[in-house]
Amino acid sequence: MPTSPGVSLGERTILAAEDDPFWERLLKHRLERLRQAGQIAGFEIFPTGEALLAEVEKRSGRESLLVITDFQLLGRLSGAEVAYKLLGFEPAIPLTVITGSREDEVLEAWAGVAGTTDPPPRIISKEQFANNIPAMLQSLLLES
Repeated sequence: MPTSPGVSLGERTILAAEDDPFWERLLKHRLERLRQAGQIAGFEIFPTGEALLAEVEKRSGRESLLVITDFQLLGRLSGAEVAYKLLGFEPAIPLTVITGSREDEVLEAWAGVAGTTDPPPRIISKEQFANNIPAMLQSLLLES
C-alpha cells in the first residue's frame, strides 16, 4: 500500500503546494538535489491546493507519496483546508504543513477547518524545513 510506513524515503514521490516564488524555487532546488542523489523517487510542486489535491487523488493507490503544503496558498483552499481534505480521503498519507505564520494563527485556522482543537498534522516553519529537508522528510515518515 502506498502509505505504508515500510516504504523508504527513496521510494517516495513528493507532491507539494507552494505559491511563493522564492520558496517554490528553494524547495524545487533542494528536492531536485535529493532526486539526483536517489534519496527520493521524484517530486512535483503545484501553485494551488486544488491542483495538489487533484494530483494526490490521481496518484493515490499507485505511488508512494509524501505531501507538503504551504499554510497560506493562492486559490480557493488554504493549506489547512488542503490538509483536512487530504487526511479525509487518505488518512495515513505522510503530510506536513510548512508555514511562515505564527503557531497560534495556524492552530486557529485548523480549528476552524477541522472543527476541533485536536492538533493538526505536522506543522513546521519554512525556515526550519528548508534548512534540513532530508531529516524533516525522514522524520515525517517515521511519524506516519
